[in-house]
Amino acid sequence: MEEAYVINLKSSKDRWQTIQKSFKDINIHLKRVDPVKPIRLMKGLTKRDLGAQSLFLTVLKIVKDAKKNHLPSILILEDDCKPAVNFSEKWKNIKAWLDSHLEEWDIYSGGSRYIKDPFIVGHSHGITFYRPKKTYSSQFIYIHSRSYDTIIDRYMKDFKDNSRVTTDGTNTNIKLIISHPFAAFQTDGKSTLTGKLRHLKDEFKQVEQILGTYKTRKLCHKSLRSYTRKKK
Repeated sequence: MEEAYVINLKSSKDRWQTIQKSFKDINIHLKRVDPVKPIRLMKGLTKRDLGAQSLFLTVLKIVKDAKKNHLPSILILEDDCKPAVNFSEKWKNIKAWLDSHLEEWDIYSGGSRYIKDPFIVGHSHGITFYRPKKTYSSQFIYIHSRSYDTIIDRYMKDFKDNSRVTTDGTNTNIKLIISHPFAAFQTDGKSTLTGKLRHLKDEFKQVEQILGTYKTRKLCHKSLRSYTRKKK
């Protein structure tokens, strides 16, 4: 059985219960992981900055542990991740393409509400794979052992250079990849960082819909999220 690491605060028991329910009929074993505490290396870091840093450091720790334990690949989820409809079939086909095209990617993102400059790198079983310049979302990420060293080296450099870090958005030397349709979404709810209610599912759906309109290899020079906002 495949295993997924779920980043979850001990105090967020409701989220842990919810994600277990969401994946109960899926052949993936969920393993809860405590987030790494952020480090104040510079003045002016906001609560949001520290939360992003904690996520970044937690993913880094998981990748280091995976390398140490010789794991062939790892799946990492945030605790508000929700699998898409027909997830098992989609994930089987997505994973098969990813594992046979390892040179095309370092981090696969299963869904995002911000994607910039995507271009097509492949197709399989009705799924289109895109490489964006940036994508800010870590709610569902998959990493193969081939990329462990690349990610560890780049993350360590990024963290040394800047305490304001993101897990996938600023790592320009890391090959990102995303698919249409998405494999997963983030659920609506209060942000653990700001306490504000977020309607993430609609944002994910809108970006997914727009992403599906790019059917050529031609670069799109607009942020999908910005384009979505203009269309509202």
